[in-house]
Amino acid sequence: MEELSDESLLLKYADGDARAFEILYGRHKDALYRFVRRQCGDAQLAYDLAHDIWLKVIGARRRYRPDARFTTYLFTLARNRLIDHYRAQARQPPGPGVTANPVDVQDLPDRDGEGTDVRAQVRELVDRSLALVQSLPQDQREILLLYIEGFRMGEIGAIAGVPAETARSRLRRGLRKLKKELEELAP
Repeated sequence: MEELSDESLLLKYADGDARAFEILYGRHKDALYRFVRRQCGDAQLAYDLAHDIWLKVIGARRRYRPDARFTTYLFTLARNRLIDHYRAQARQPPGPGVTANPVDVQDLPDRDGEGTDVRAQVRELVDRSLALVQSLPQDQREILLLYIEGFRMGEIGAIAGVPAETARSRLRRGLRKLKKELEELAP
């Protein structure tokens, strides 16, 4: 069953095969969580929202039709859940200055005695890079994060509800901004 496509697994799950859902969940839980975490900037909130998204998949399993890839369907649910969350909170997604995935120096591996100072430098670089991604406008950040997760432009456009060319344009603008800011960080 491991070799089945995501779409086939969801259809099997809709027919009552719980193992099919376990495989599907195992394939996509980490990518979904990363996307939501990087969008909302809060680990516990991301966990809760990802849980809600999987519950939506479970609830809609009998209505699912494989018109697009399952991942497009899943990340569209994620995007809509994030939008619903921010509307309910009457606020916008996190903007500049919010670190979506802080790194603890202790979490970094110690390689052959490189010491805490090297790990601290790596942490600072990672934190700055994540802060730069968070500083992007919401529409550009969303497109970039979907691209990082491996989606093609057509899929990104479908998830974001925009034409593929609009998604491509947002990605280019976001990458240009990141490149410019990274160049300014260089010594």
